[in-house]
Amino acid sequence: MKSLHWADVLLDLVRDHADTTDSKWSKGLLEDWDGVAPHFWQIVPKEMLTRLSHPLDDSAELVAAE
Repeated sequence: MKSLHWADVLLDLVRDHADTTDSKWSKGLLEDWDGVAPHFWQIVPKEMLTRLSHPLDDSAELVAAE
């Protein structure tokens, strides 16, 4: 993921799922989070890009901050 915000959202969702369902699969993902996180993709329709609360890529925020 290119955005720390969305990476944190994903991690929270997987943690919530693990806690709620007691899923062995999601707990396994959390045990190797640094190894599995890069394999997730965020898919967003083009028409929704302007409606996101945060950009998909942190580099846009870095450019704005300079």
